[in-house]
Amino acid sequence: MGADSSASGTNGPLINGDDPHPPPPATGIKPRNTLAKAVLPDEATGDLVTASSLKISTISFSASSEHIESERTFPVIAHVPRDKWVLPKSYIVFEPANYNMPRANFIVTDYAPVDLSLSINSKDVTWHLKPAVPAAVVAAKGFAPMDITVSERFTILRYYSARDETRTWPIKVFFKRNVEGSVNMHAVSIPLFLMETVLSGQGPDEEEFVSTE
Repeated sequence: MGADSSASGTNGPLINGDDPHPPPPATGIKPRNTLAKAVLPDEATGDLVTASSLKISTISFSASSEHIESERTFPVIAHVPRDKWVLPKSYIVFEPANYNMPRANFIVTDYAPVDLSLSINSKDVTWHLKPAVPAAVVAAKGFAPMDITVSERFTILRYYSARDETRTWPIKVFFKRNVEGSVNMHAVSIPLFLMETVLSGQGPDEEEFVSTE
């Protein structure tokens, strides 16, 4: 999976005064790269990305209580040689160092991601994931449809910024069912341009991402 050198000249940072293709207005998100495989824009950005980490907090509900737990994840490319830095569909994939927090079950109305906290280049950004609705509220008021895919092994939740007017570039959270039946938070995928916006200083310190059909 070698990087495509022919693409490297067009993959500069999204926010760049010298970019011949200026960034879109703040009201919309239209990333520049839709290739199936994209390279990191430059080594400096790559070094910052590989040194970053992402904490995911999830909330579980029972009849009488709510419980929040967190685990830290790291970029998969941090373990890949620099000359093989390739991003699937312009996403940075984060995974936990160890899959040591299995859940007995996964029911989307009883257990859901609630926050992502990105630490990159001495900066911390929080993305709030909605909905995270207690089962009692679901039973009383009904439950808004979510953008969710469920297969035999994986459950994938997608969350969109209000700035993503075409709903093209969600944050994606993956849960995986293990052979014995337990469930692990498997991975989180973040659009590269979203991380570049954070590095540029033009992204908000907090933002809400919503999962709806």
